[in-house]
Order: sequence, then structure tokens, then C-alpha cells
Amino acid sequence: DARALLLDDLLGDFPFVSDADRAHALSLALEPICRDMIEGPCPLHMLDAPGPGHGKTLAADVLLRGIIGHVGVMTETQTDDEWRKRFTSMFREGRGIILIDNVRHPLTSGVISAALTLSEWQDRLLGRNDTIVVPVRSTFICTGNNIGLSDEIARRTIPCRLDAKMDRPFERDPEKFR
Repeated sequence: DARALLLDDLLGDFPFVSDADRAHALSLALEPICRDMIEGPCPLHMLDAPGPGHGKTLAADVLLRGIIGHVGVMTETQTDDEWRKRFTSMFREGRGIILIDNVRHPLTSGVISAALTLSEWQDRLLGRNDTIVVPVRSTFICTGNNIGLSDEIARRTIPCRLDAKMDRPFERDPEKFR
């Protein structure tokens, strides 16, 4: 019954390319529950599709809303300095979920690689000369279309591909969804 609830009812309408992609999506739902049992870093979950309207952000929301409530999102930035500032703020706040939505450029940042590798984050507080050290306990997710990744980030990523196999997937009839 639990398997049917998760794989059929919860994920049944999402157009995952393979069973592995569906399993990777399920691992996204389980990670926040198990995160406190994992001492080290956890990989980035990448929900990817050939274009808009395949349900990437909706899948992330559906998978996480029942566990943590509202899923806050952020957009990408193009500079390591801005990534560093954002991650420092989020880690300091103790954010359990970091969702980078609608990635449009290749993720190649050394700062992202570091965030996915470290157990503790050290940085200078903005506007001060004080350094903080905070734990990295977040679940990382990104969504986008045909996302490019640097080798360093790719090897720290769990890919999950969706493809409705149609030109305008956003025109699917929502009345037919569970």
C-alpha cells in the first residue's frame, strides 16, 4: 500500500523517462526525512526536462510539501561571490531545502561544488570582519531544461529526467491527473 501510494498516487502522473528517474525522485522525498542520520554531504537532486511544462518544479513541490510544508525557491546567479553570499545566508538560517528553480545557464560554480561537498561552511559575515562556521545540512535541488553541469557538480548530482514526449506538455489536460 505504501509503495502504491508513493509511486502510483504521488508520482504516477509525472512523465519520468525511466524507472531509475522515478527512483531518484523518490530519493528526493526520503532525503529530508533521513538527513539527520547522514553525517556527511548529500548530492544535488536535479529535475531536468527537454523544455518547459514537464512538471519539474511541481514534482519537487509534491515530493517535499508533505514533509516540510512550503518549499521556498531561489533563482540562479552567475557569480561565485553571489552564490557564496546566498549559501552563507541559507546555511546560517538552517534551511533544510535549497531549491534552485529554472536553471538557465550551466552550473559550473566552484562554490556550488564546495557546498555539495562540505559538512561545515565557513564564511565572513556580510559587512563585518567576523567569520562564522555553520553546518551544511540542506537537501539541494535544481530544476531546469537540459541543464549543463561542470564535471565537479555532475559527479555530485542525482539526475532525474522528465519527458512527456510532446511539443507542448503544459497543454496536457489537468482533469486527467490524479
